[in-house]
Amino acid sequence: MSVKQSPDPRSCESCTATPSLTGLGRQAGVLVLFFVSGAVGLLLQTLWMRELALLFGSTAWASATALAAFFLGLATGSALFGRFCQRLRQPLRVYGLLEIAVGITASGSLLLLPAFHGIYGWLYESWALASPGWLRLLKLGLALLLLFPTAFFMGGTLPVLSRFLVRQPARMGRQVPLLYGLNTLGAALGAYAAAFVLPQWVGWRWTHGLAMLLALGVGGLALALARRWALEAPAGAQTDTEPASAEESGTLPVPWIAALALLSGFVTLALEVLWTRMFAQVLHNSVYSFAIVLILFLIALALGALAAAGLARLTRLTRAPQRLLPWLLTAGGLLVASTPLTFAHLSDGLGYLGIGTDWSGYLTTAFTSVAIVLLVPTLVLGVLFPYLMRIAGQPGGDVGGIVGRLVALNTLGAIAGALGAGFLLLDWLGLWRSIQLLGALYLAAALLLPRAPRPQPGRAPQPAQPVHAAQPARARRGRRAAIVAPVLGLVALLSVLDASRLPVVRVDPLGRGESLLQFWESGAGTVAVIRRDTDLRLKVDNHYTLGGSGGRAHEARQGHIPLLLHPQPRSVFFLGLGTGITAGAALHHAVERVEVAELLPDAITAARLYFAPWSNGLFEDERVRILTEDGRHHLAASHERYDVIVGDLFIPWKVGVGGLYSLEHFRAVRAR
Repeated sequence: MSVKQSPDPRSCESCTATPSLTGLGRQAGVLVLFFVSGAVGLLLQTLWMRELALLFGSTAWASATALAAFFLGLATGSALFGRFCQRLRQPLRVYGLLEIAVGITASGSLLLLPAFHGIYGWLYESWALASPGWLRLLKLGLALLLLFPTAFFMGGTLPVLSRFLVRQPARMGRQVPLLYGLNTLGAALGAYAAAFVLPQWVGWRWTHGLAMLLALGVGGLALALARRWALEAPAGAQTDTEPASAEESGTLPVPWIAALALLSGFVTLALEVLWTRMFAQVLHNSVYSFAIVLILFLIALALGALAAAGLARLTRLTRAPQRLLPWLLTAGGLLVASTPLTFAHLSDGLGYLGIGTDWSGYLTTAFTSVAIVLLVPTLVLGVLFPYLMRIAGQPGGDVGGIVGRLVALNTLGAIAGALGAGFLLLDWLGLWRSIQLLGALYLAAALLLPRAPRPQPGRAPQPAQPVHAAQPARARRGRRAAIVAPVLGLVALLSVLDASRLPVVRVDPLGRGESLLQFWESGAGTVAVIRRDTDLRLKVDNHYTLGGSGGRAHEARQGHIPLLLHPQPRSVFFLGLGTGITAGAALHHAVERVEVAELLPDAITAARLYFAPWSNGLFEDERVRILTEDGRHHLAASHERYDVIVGDLFIPWKVGVGGLYSLEHFRAVRAR
């Protein structure tokens, strides 16, 4: 991202003012390949997240481990290949080899996963209870072995392909966002196919095979095109004919460009986590609902990148393209801060969306609702990072190195954002204030951003940019407005856009006599205890009820009947705690050991605080051990044996629950 002077590109005799049809055809062919590459990347990421959830469990920590391993691979690949790709003489050929490497290393997961399943049980029993922290590091190590190689080669594709398409850094702001946007649009298609099409049609294993074949096909086509175009012309891409103005050498300082790349990744991925948690309150808590949020999120980011390419064209003659940055940051911050209010209004105060409709009606309602709330804010957020290419692309710069470093920084910010939102912000601030904080970060960045340098006195005006008498006054007004706007935005954030007054859990005090006693927010979900008349209820994510004191007789029977069917039960395992009433019923029998696995830590806290009077001393009895763990994962990984295993009533469409109805799960139960 260093700024250097280079010879005037207009001195090149082979340059033409208009790109040739051949050059446009090459660009279109490469863009199509990178679009398909984006779909492959999201397909593989979805498959890996599913497989690791089956191996590690469906806890928030397990998901974060898989995501961190994948993003670390992307960041490392972007930085390393970006550093060396400027030396490449045939970047398109290298890109083809990278895609082939993606396909080959992705096949390695088919070999590694059975081996992981074979050794994981021993590792889990050795580390799970004695050293939970070491077990998490162990999971990260296994995830890195599985995901890092493929993600590493994926990370190198954008810098290398940018090196092929962009011969002059001045064109980075137009070409690289176009690449980035189409790749993200392909990722949205991959997310849709992974959620709604391929697993239902061909199954997960064949979906994995198809993703590998697509990666190999993209790589093979890239190699063929590289060979053909190398014979037709010595240059792999058109040469830029539009030099940057001399004034652009006074662009935004490099540390600020790096900081904004980090900030963009942090805020964007943190918001994906928070907005997904937000919509989990009002939609079916199923894989389809999560996929809808992801698909529209990716589409909006892709549109933002394409808009950044358009802005780069519009600002190609400006002396200081960074003057647009405060306005992008201010607009992004305000739009982000407004999403809780828009969401609350659309859902009528966390009311369930799509109730009373059929499947197609529900999908229509879900897609429409998510688009109304998220599409415009995410689009504006999606402009910032690609637009940094316009500012960073200065004469004499290293195209691949700049792209690689920016993508690596953005990806590292994304890791921090996803982990920070899931494990820190939701616990510390809650959903609404976390979203407000992220909006405030953008507004603060807009306020602190260095202003565009003023024109130096005595400099001769550029022929394409005649100086008018009104320009200095207009520039001063623009600088003042760029300072006042984020200040007013921060004031609005604390007043009209303050979301802290919004409800966290929906209650109906008039119609149902409900009142909220206490709630807990975390990356795993929102747990709440609600009083309805004289009864207490335990709810997760606003609409999913885990049980209540009003149905304690029915809940107790779920524990009594399985134990009565066994001639002499001594050890019992309960998959799911809920209120604890079902597991507590086991203590009426002559049992010696009761183990209970509960996925949500806050549900254990709520049951201990509010449902102890009906749980028969469950939380004080020495025979009882309560695990904060995915019960399906515990049964599959450990070698403990039980006389009776009791599975609570699980809703099949709830995300993460499908594994409890699988053949593999029942085989594991029988083995235990």
